[in-house]
Amino acid sequence: MPRVVKKPARVGKSSASSRKTDIAIVGAGVAGCRLAYLLAGQGFEVTLFDPKPASPVRNWAKPMPGLGPQAFSDNTVAGPDWALIGDASGSVDSLTGEGIYYALKTAHLLAEALVDDNLRAYEPAWKAMAAAGIAKVSKKRGTFYHPATLRALGFLLDYSPSIRALACDVSSGSQRYDTLRTRIKSEIPAYIKETLFNLFFSRKGHL
Repeated sequence: MPRVVKKPARVGKSSASSRKTDIAIVGAGVAGCRLAYLLAGQGFEVTLFDPKPASPVRNWAKPMPGLGPQAFSDNTVAGPDWALIGDASGSVDSLTGEGIYYALKTAHLLAEALVDDNLRAYEPAWKAMAAAGIAKVSKKRGTFYHPATLRALGFLLDYSPSIRALACDVSSGSQRYDTLRTRIKSEIPAYIKETLFNLFFSRKGHL
């Protein structure tokens, strides 16, 4: 099992950090804990460093700022003996501010690279993940957050259960952006039908 210790001011003077460790993870959030779990399961000696070891996973959430289009292409997430995952790597959806899905995804990508003893494979895998989703939609941030777009989206969310389901799937990461357009096109008749029906009968928020 991974050990969680309080982040020391000077690592070299910490008795906990002087014990044998194959992998040191700084930050016991969702990404760090998931990575520790995956690596410990493969036989690695893992130490998690966190300021609050009594509560490795803290109960709070907030939208995270996403990277811009250029930042994704210029981003470096790994180097000799180090790598960034989760929020630290910029793996956040620029539209929804959601990062938990990508925290878990980047932890899996890095774990695979480490298990294969090929840390260099992580950055290309990260860039491929980003290019397929969060890097692409970051270009649409301005359009998405335009007042007219937000008003229309709010209206549809009030009256269309299918739109609400779509929004949930996008926010959770279960709806991939590369197939989003196809899904929207196929569901447009449902959006219109549900919106008109619920609007006519004043059924805001109904299923």
